[in-house]
Order: sequence, then C-alpha cells, then structure tokens
Amino acid sequence: MSRTRRWSLGRLALIVVLLSSVGFSVNAADRSLTKDVQETEAAAMAAPVSEAPDWQAEMPVLTKEQEEALVAWAGNSHLPGPVIESKDEGLEIAAPVAGSESNPAPADKMDVPGPLAPGDAQIYRNVTFGSGFPSGTRSNIMESSVAENGKNVFYTGNWFAARSTNGGQGWTYINPAATMSDFCCDQVTLHDESRNMLLWYRQGSRNSSGVNRFRLSVSTDGGGSFCAYDVYPTGVNSGWTNQWWDYPHLQLGADYLYITTNMFDNSSSPQWTRTVMLRFPLDNLRACSSFSYNYLATTSWFTWVPVQGADHVMYFASNWPTSAPYNRISVWRWYEDQISTTSTVYTAPSWSRTGRNQAVCGSTNANWAARTDDRLLTGARYMLHNSNYKEPGRMVLGWWWNVKQGSGFGQPYINGFTIYENNLTPLSGAQGRPYLWNPDICFLYPSAAANKRGDLALVFDASTGSNMNPSVAYAIADDFTAVPPGFTYYTAQTGNARPSDNVWGDYNTVRAFLPTQDTWVGAGHTIQSGSNCAYCALPVLFNFGRARDFQSWNGWQDAAPPGWTTIVDTSFEGGFPGSWSVFDGLSGYGEYYWAKRGCRAYAGSYSGWAIGGGANGAALSCGSYYANYTRSWMTYGPFSLVGATAANMSFKLWLNSESCCDYVCRYASVDGSNWYGNCTSGYSNGWIDRVLDLANVYTIGDLRGRPQVWVAVQFYTDYSITYSEGAYLDNLLVRKCTSGSCPAQAMEEIGPDARLIDIPFALTADDPDRAPTYEGQPPKAANN
Repeated sequence: MSRTRRWSLGRLALIVVLLSSVGFSVNAADRSLTKDVQETEAAAMAAPVSEAPDWQAEMPVLTKEQEEALVAWAGNSHLPGPVIESKDEGLEIAAPVAGSESNPAPADKMDVPGPLAPGDAQIYRNVTFGSGFPSGTRSNIMESSVAENGKNVFYTGNWFAARSTNGGQGWTYINPAATMSDFCCDQVTLHDESRNMLLWYRQGSRNSSGVNRFRLSVSTDGGGSFCAYDVYPTGVNSGWTNQWWDYPHLQLGADYLYITTNMFDNSSSPQWTRTVMLRFPLDNLRACSSFSYNYLATTSWFTWVPVQGADHVMYFASNWPTSAPYNRISVWRWYEDQISTTSTVYTAPSWSRTGRNQAVCGSTNANWAARTDDRLLTGARYMLHNSNYKEPGRMVLGWWWNVKQGSGFGQPYINGFTIYENNLTPLSGAQGRPYLWNPDICFLYPSAAANKRGDLALVFDASTGSNMNPSVAYAIADDFTAVPPGFTYYTAQTGNARPSDNVWGDYNTVRAFLPTQDTWVGAGHTIQSGSNCAYCALPVLFNFGRARDFQSWNGWQDAAPPGWTTIVDTSFEGGFPGSWSVFDGLSGYGEYYWAKRGCRAYAGSYSGWAIGGGANGAALSCGSYYANYTRSWMTYGPFSLVGATAANMSFKLWLNSESCCDYVCRYASVDGSNWYGNCTSGYSNGWIDRVLDLANVYTIGDLRGRPQVWVAVQFYTDYSITYSEGAYLDNLLVRKCTSGSCPAQAMEEIGPDARLIDIPFALTADDPDRAPTYEGQPPKAANN
C-alpha cells in the first residue's frame, strides 16, 4: 500500500524535558529583583453591546463576499515583525545535545493489549469534526482554540465557531461574521472558572484607513448570549491612527484578563509599529459593565506571549528584539496590585533566526512549515516535580517557539527557554532549554499548559519530511516523567495528507480541563482526505491525561445510556463520506474511492460502491467492471472503547468478485497503521451480513477498554480477472455496549461448498500492500 501517511509513527510517545507547576506566592522582597521599570498608560472601556448568536445544526454557508474576503485576508494576519539584517552574524548557533532528541518510547501502552497502568498516557476522547463544513470555512491555517467546562465546549477556528453540550460528540455552529461583519481571521476562546464566564476574541479586517477592531464577547450562559466590547487602536490611544491589531494572545490572571497583540501601519507592505499588552478587570467583564484599564506598549520587542497558569502575577516575554544582540529574551512581570511593570533581559543559547518560507518539512510544494517564523508562540507556569533531581517543587516559567532546520538540527524543531519564578534566574542544561527535536521528525506550533498539580502538557504538530503527514501530538511532563534529556510524545490524530497551499498553523491550543483541572483538553487540525489540498483541514478536539485521572474527567461527562451506543451509523442516504476518510491506497492504476451511488441498495435508494468515487470511479456507470490493482479504503476513528462491555462493526455486503484473489476486508486498528480483521471474497448471491467483533479481533484480540480504536473497510483486487460491480455496502454501523450485556449480532456461517471465502488477515506497516491469501486452494496462476 502506497499511503505511507497511515503506516508510520502511529502512536508515538514523548517525555518532555519540562517539568510542571502550581500556584506560588511571590513575596515583597522578590519585587526588587528587576530594576527596569516601565510605566503603563490608562484607558477607558465603554459599556458593551448585546449579541445573540443563532446556533445552527449545520455550519452556515458563507456569502461569496465573505468567503473571498476571508481568503484574501488569510495572508494579512500573523504578519512578520521588523526585519533584522544579518540576524545570525557573530552568533554561535547552539547545536543539539547528544541524547536529547525526541524519540518514541519502545512500547507505547496505548498500542499494546492489556490494562493501562496509572501512569500511562491516555486519550479519553478524540473527535474530528467539520467534514460537512461548506467551502471557505476549512482553512489549513486553522488556529484552533478551545474552552471546555465539563461537557460544555466552545471551539473556534478559521473561519467558524462551534459549540457542544456533550463533550464534543455533537455540535452546533455559527458564522463568526454573522454578528461581526468585518470579522477576519484570528479567534481565541477561554473559560474563567472562578467566574463561570466564557470569553471569545475575534479580530476584524482593516478598513481603507488601515484601522481594524477586535471584539471581545463575554457569555455567562455557555455561549447562548453575549455582551461584546469593540476595541479600536484609537480607543486605547488616540495617537494610534491608521493602524491595526494582529496576532492576539489571551491569558487569565486571578483578577484580570491579559491581551497581547501586535500593531501594523496602513502601508502597502504593512510595517510593525508596536507590541501592546492590555489588562482588563474580570469582574467588570463578568458584569458586562464599562471600566477603566491599563495597557503597556513597546517599540523595542516584537510579539509578547503571556504564560498560561498565572495567578496574582502575570509574566510575559518576547524573543524578538529590534536591536542586536538578537539571541536575547526579555521577560516582563506585572503584579495585579500594581500599575507599572518590570522586565529582565536574558542571553539565550543562540538559535537559527527563522523568517517566513525558511523552514522546510517535506517537499517545497507541500511544505507545511513554510508559514512559520521564530516569534514566541506559547508560555506556561509550571512545577519541577520530584522526579527531577534539581530542586523539585519549584515554580518555573517557560516559553517555546518554532525554529527552522540547520546548525545540527535535521528538521524544524521547537525551541524553549525557562527561568525560576522566585528569583527569575535561568534553569541550566536540558531544563533550561527544553527543546523538542529529532533528526527525522518536524515539530512545530506548540501550546503549553499546566494542570492544578503543576504537571505540564504540550500540544503541537509533528511530521516526518516525507512519509508522515502533519499530525496532532501531545506530551506530558509530571511525576511519571524521567529526568531529562529525552522526550516521549504521543500522536493524538494522524494526518492523511499535506497542505497543497504550503500554509499551516498559526497555533494549536491546550488548556487544563475544567472544572477538575487535573487533565487537559487539546485543539488542533489535520487533513483527513487522501490527497494534498487547500482549505480542507478538519478541527480536532481531544481530552487526555494519565490513566490515573480518567475517572476525574469521566465524572463530568454524560452517563452512557444502557444498551448499545452508536458510534457511527452510515446508511448512505445522507451525506457521505462525512466522518469517514476515503482514499485510494495505490497510485498509478487509476483512482477509485468508496462513494455513495444509486446502483444497488439494501434499503432506501443508495449504498456505498467500492469503486464509485475518485477521479476514475466517479465516471463509471452502474454495472461497470472493477479495475485491477484497486485499493479502495474507507476508515473511521479514532474512537474510545473505554467502559465498553461489547463493540462491533457490522454492515450489509453485496459482493461479486474473483474468489481467492479479490476481497472486501473489515479491519480494526489501535494505531491507524496496522490493521487486523477478516476478508471476504467471491459471490454473495445477494445481501449478506458481515460483522467484526471488536472484543475478539484477529491477532490483537479484545479492544474493549482501549482509548483509541480505528475501523476500516478495504476493497482489494489483484493483477488480473475482474467482475462487474464488485462490492457494495449498506447499513454500516459501528457501536458499543456501555452498560450490562448486549446481545451479539449473528453472522451466517460460510460452508465448504459456498462461493464465498472468509479468512482472517493482518495488514501491517512493515508490509502495507500484502495480499489476502486463501490457504485452502492453490495460488492463482501467473498467466491468468
């Protein structure tokens, strides 16, 4: 099978060199540590307006004008900072330290049968959605952001907003431009647990004068209604005329919301003018009232990133000075009971300064790293745990960013910088530079957050240069983590293709899951179609943590009803492929996909025809012969079987194929790369039932209790002899039993004289195009 994106690095694992954090009280003596004091300015915010979003079961279709405007503005956000000539001149670039590369663990517990130990990393729920989104809403610059509070999820991306009341298993949608006509691109959402308040940031496009606004919407009923504050540059400072906001970061302190953003002028090639930090009082936002606030601006540093997990002190940083030396990082500290801020500047181990179109992962015509630069992307406040031999329990402040390949790094990687909170001194060794790197794997777009124990989690994208497409991954650093160096990471969602438009990012999101705050929720995106494409990425939502904390997370989910629970039900009467991924697994012999067609149906008007889609299959009329070397796949997953007492995949099958050599296979997998199940060949003489019992899968056995499972159906044909029609599916159902015992679904036995063959079969990443074989008869002659 040529689709290597399914067969490589399926469930990788990662020990992050970082070790996490909880609250820490900074005493008054610490305030004398920094001497560079910056005075802030004051401004006033008018009372907000009301917003009533119209949530719909389907994502609203954008108008042609909205779609064109959004596409045009995709290249006008996340703009680069001031150009610094000869950035690397005179600097010694720090090469990777031997033994510190990120590597998969030798045995990922998510990939092997058996119960999970308390310290095993576990994905509790993994959801990919949005396959039915209309054109213009599925940007490969997804910028996924999420706020989750128990079962209530608010999720934003370019260019949509989604809401779920059952943990992401079902969604309603809104067009962000419906209540903000000038909406452009960036969105950020987060939940303030202490005030039960949802915050939603939307950035507008600039007008002919080069002015835009951002809208901060506040909801106290989970997104049912909002009050909205509109913030223009001149509303903050009357001198900031003909300028516009770009690239926001939002984080919470104990009593304030902190918003950082860059500003650009209105020239034909917009130039950065300043970086701004705004501090809004949370109590006033909760009351939807007017208020006064403070802000800070700099023209010496590009892009400020505040830490996630701040308490009564906010820390924010920049790694992009406008003057030499350029391997400096500045950290600001803003006490919530003070107006002014202080800053400290550090010399960091030099990295290869990275501009747009300099990072390369994969071929240059499908380079998902092209858009990035080396500005800071994320920061977190976390704790060093007892597994650390250096002063466990101390609070740490860390920031991470993307860096291009070179100077000893074979692929783009994620660089890091950390300091102790209590004395603001840098950590040494691998802890002070907690980078994620591997000579064969690209790591980009990190997001960092700590839970209430101070355990640190990172969510990021990972890919090899060729055979693994950009995928969403995560890492945990806590009391189960070994002393660095060394990294172990886990893949949350594997991508099936790359962006043909060479863009990706600009950020992923991870937050502590609320209200328990001992696990995490992550948001990212992948391409699930079988070929490289533009404007086609799908959002990913997943909950994860250690196995020890599963019950804490599960206690905030809906109790499963007794009996069977449907995971996916496909009758082919509605839209298809929907949440299924369809692709041709072998190039060079035509393109044939499973597709909804009206040629034969068990019930209703349609069924799934194994060769009815794709460039060649879509042109076939009913009754056509299938082709040689067909590898038509449809896959679904991952989904969770945690708590399941039974589970299966069943479907109706109509089959007319060469007995012995052309098969319909039903598979299950625990990594999306290695597939196990049964294959059926021959003539069915009508519709028959096929069932794959997920409690008893060939070779890998019982999948009940596994946090990630995939299922698939493949139509496989060999090199000669074809028949008319081939294979159809109908009433395809994947389900699990979550309470008590559920009756098993019977499947008719195939007798020795039947014209059907049903055999167990395994298809592995080591031999991805192995042919099903029937050992009960001689092999097919080569000249047939």
